[in-house]
Parts: sequence; C-alpha cells; structure tokens
Amino acid sequence: MTDRLSLEILIITWNCRSDLKRCLDSVYRYPPGVSFMVTVVDNGSQDGTRRMLQEDFPQARVILNSENRGVAPARNQGLSRTRAEFIMLLDADTEVLPEALDNLLAQIRSRPRAGVVGAQLLYSDMTIQPSCKRTPHLLAPILNRMTRLPLIKRSRIWRDHMMADWPHDTCRPVDYVIGANQLIRTEALSEVGLLDENIFYGPEDIDFCIRMWLHGWEVWYTPASRIIHHCARLTKRNPLSRLAMLHLRGLVYFFGKFRPEARRRVRRLVDSKVRAYG
Repeated sequence: MTDRLSLEILIITWNCRSDLKRCLDSVYRYPPGVSFMVTVVDNGSQDGTRRMLQEDFPQARVILNSENRGVAPARNQGLSRTRAEFIMLLDADTEVLPEALDNLLAQIRSRPRAGVVGAQLLYSDMTIQPSCKRTPHLLAPILNRMTRLPLIKRSRIWRDHMMADWPHDTCRPVDYVIGANQLIRTEALSEVGLLDENIFYGPEDIDFCIRMWLHGWEVWYTPASRIIHHCARLTKRNPLSRLAMLHLRGLVYFFGKFRPEARRRVRRLVDSKVRAYG
C-alpha cells in the first residue's frame, strides 16, 4: 500500500512565463515538509512558457491546452484528477514565502470542518492585499472599479465587502478567500463539486466558497501563512477587453445564481462561526 500524496499545488498559466518561473522557483525553494507535487495547466501560451517548463521544471506535471479555456475549466482539469489529501490553487503571479505552505497545511489540519483556507496575500511592496472578503452586494464590483475616487473607499458597501475595517491580523472564518490562493480539502471538494465552468474568469472563487458554506464546510483566512501576490489585474488594465467582458458576464451569472437571500444566508453562517470561535 503506497502513502497518499499530501499536497498538490495547481497553477494555471496563460502567457506569463516570467511570473510563472518566479512562482515555481519560490515553491521549490520553500517546499512543504510533506509529500507534494506541482501541476501546471497551460492555457495555450505563446510566449515560450512550455519550453521554460520543460527545461527548468521537468519535475512538474504539465497539462497543455491548445487555447485559453478560462480559469474554472482549466483548474478543473487539475482538480478532477487530484489524488492528494489537499490541493492548493495558486496564481502564476504569486511568490511563496518561507514556511507559507507548511503553515497553511497546519491551519487546515487543525480545523476539521475547514474546506478552504487562504493565506494572507501581500502586494509587491509587502503591504497587505485584501484577500478575504464578505459576500458582495450587487454594487460592490462596480465600486471596486472606481476606487480612485476617495468617496468610494469611504462608502459603507465597499468597506463592508472588502472587510476594510478589520485588521487582518488574526485567523478567522470568512465568507470567501480569493482564488489567487486557496488550500482545499479534497474530502470537501468531492462533496461540494468542481468550479462552476459557466464562469470563464471571476467570480468562480466566490461561487466555490459560497457552496462550501452551504454544504456545511467552513472557509478560513490565516495570516500565519504569507504569500506575495504581484497581482496582474488583467481586467483593470483594459476594462473594454474581451477578458473584461467575460468577467462581467461571470458576475451577471453569479448574481443570478445566488440571489440576495442565499448571500444573506452565507453571511449569517459566517457570523455565527465567528461568534462561536471567539
């Protein structure tokens, strides 16, 4: 009988060779102290990514797509095949810091009902990036694209969604953690199901965490694990691009799927867990 693989790290990539190389370098520089493997799903990159993977990271498993299949479908290619106890979603534009992976694993193992745990994400300048959030109000995605206006960052809806008045220095249950880093218990994954492939790019991460809560699992944020997220923000670079339009379509689908009562139910579940855990 062979020992079960403890951790699989799943990274999808699309034309971001240098970011991916930095990410993989950090994973292998600061590996977890358990059995693990790395899977990279390449969404049809044309920038030399495949050659880089062959030459520099032959130990990684690589799944090659002929075109950009989107976030949820590409991640599901890895999620559906995993045989590990835990699988971690990691964006290609992240950089793992020392002990980040071990601390994440310690957190999820210490909480039997945790289906997802997310690390504290940092911007490139090492300031804290909002990576755990409340289930969004319908206006939240719109306000998030207007944050250059000081009035927006003072609005109740935006501050509530971003958890802007919470110091982010303690471990706690949260509505959701963003998909740049999610450590998933595969037992929960088998019950909740894969990512919703009706969402090409965002907000598949919110959808997934909501379904975790509705199936009786918990979602946690922990600052004990720290990961740099260099944060490409592709849709904000060009708000009229095809990718931005697909993101907008995903948001419309999400708000149609989870009506206000479902979103309020998740908030009540999270608030009750926060009170229970103190």
